[in-house]
Amino acid sequence: MIEPITSSHSTLPDNVLLLKIWSILCLPITFILLVTIPDCKTNRKFYPLTFIMAIVWISVVMYILSWMLTICGDTFRISDIIMGIGILAIGSSIPEVVSGIINARRGEGAMIISSALGSNTMDILLCLGLPWLVKCLLPGSMNGGPIRLETNNLFFNCMCMIASVVILIAVAIVCEFQLHRPFGFLCLIGLIVVISMLIINVFKDPRTARC
Repeated sequence: MIEPITSSHSTLPDNVLLLKIWSILCLPITFILLVTIPDCKTNRKFYPLTFIMAIVWISVVMYILSWMLTICGDTFRISDIIMGIGILAIGSSIPEVVSGIINARRGEGAMIISSALGSNTMDILLCLGLPWLVKCLLPGSMNGGPIRLETNNLFFNCMCMIASVVILIAVAIVCEFQLHRPFGFLCLIGLIVVISMLIINVFKDPRTARC
């Protein structure tokens, strides 16, 4: 069980100057999103377009981020797997962390677990399966066809992912399904162990996984 946290203090940082600097740095992105994504709060009939444009921008940002990480990895001779685990996965999980904190303060523990497991399931089955399906259905003239992963680490990586789920369930049983500090500490240790195993295994097969 999670006890709701009530506080009268503001959640905003006290440093107003830092907020202003951050707002200025984010101004170009804010302007682009404001122009391209309609506000469905003022006109509810635009909510389908708002939803579609939000997905489009998420796809564009993730494509650019993955592209830049690949270039940085090739430049500094860092494996794509390490770049994906160390930077891309952590960066893409920040919204889930923020959502988890908000739900934890509201005492909604079940929603936290469901969100964490559901998002990973969506990433694996849809975010990987759908693009691969589209590529396989495309004709050869459009660079379509089967996808070949040039790596020997795929099976080990999948086993580590399954192990992470087993660790989560085991920790939940040990903590009697109560989300408290020991639960988070044990999950953090499990995360460090799994990531360390993935990174160490990369050095056994230095070839990066490429489609």
